[in-house]
Amino acid sequence: KAEAEKLQPKEAAEGTVKVAKSMIRELVEKAAAVKDSKGKREVLDKVVLLATNSQSLTNTITPDVEAGTPVYEGSLRYKTVEALFDVYLDNCVDDMQETTTAMFGSLMSGQEAPQMSMEQMEARAADAEKAQ
Repeated sequence: KAEAEKLQPKEAAEGTVKVAKSMIRELVEKAAAVKDSKGKREVLDKVVLLATNSQSLTNTITPDVEAGTPVYEGSLRYKTVEALFDVYLDNCVDDMQETTTAMFGSLMSGQEAPQMSMEQMEARAADAEKAQ
């Protein structure tokens, strides 16, 4: 934040978005190159985390400046990027279904629902909302 204070607010905001876009491009292209679903999902989780945190950083550094949203601006074809989104979304839905099934199963058996699963479900729901 101290370094950003040397810049004009608009320059600082544009700089954080530019860096975020570059990092998002690298991560999305890395995810496209990963063959296994679990590895792909891990990289895509990082993309969502980076996009969310970079927006938060930009808003912290320059609260009164509209900087835009960091998005993928690489060379991958639209269909490839869309397929990555489908993989991420499918995995989020699968995770929520597993958690819901576990919670209902524990309710029906009279056992307490695992707390970690509930937290995971809430985190996934929040990530899915932010990704839209």
